[in-house]
Amino acid sequence: MKNFPVFVFPVSLEFYLNARHTHKQLLTVYNPYDFSVNFKVLCTSPNKFTVIDPEGVIAPQSCIDIVVRYTQPSLAHCNVTEKFRITMYDRNTQQALGKRDIPTKLIEGEPLNTTQESFGDNFHPITTKTQVIRPPEEHGKTTCNHPSHHRMVCCVKCLIE
Repeated sequence: MKNFPVFVFPVSLEFYLNARHTHKQLLTVYNPYDFSVNFKVLCTSPNKFTVIDPEGVIAPQSCIDIVVRYTQPSLAHCNVTEKFRITMYDRNTQQALGKRDIPTKLIEGEPLNTTQESFGDNFHPITTKTQVIRPPEEHGKTTCNHPSHHRMVCCVKCLIE
């Protein structure tokens, strides 16, 4: 097997026993390469999960979403780490290019109430300070509100290159 990195998001899955909305989740697999690859999804406990389209093709510089469903959530399955393995293959030779393991766990209870912005971390919104815009005569000189000619030329040059 070659050792190409396999890019998957998220890097782990957490299902919650008492939160049915978490029993269906997405894994996004990215192909940043300039060639198409085949992929295949394996699991350490295939009887507990359903994977929609567990194998297929990812076009160059594209991604695909894989739907994962926890089909048998029960208290007996809580806090047991299972794994999904995503392997990428060369489309022509079927040689394995790389793999990524995604740890998965069923957790008793419900997820903590987190906002979309914080994702459970200790992040807070940034407050913006409004600037008081004073008339030009209070500044002592007039400010220019449009980009300079030099700045415009540099931007266009960067776009062309």
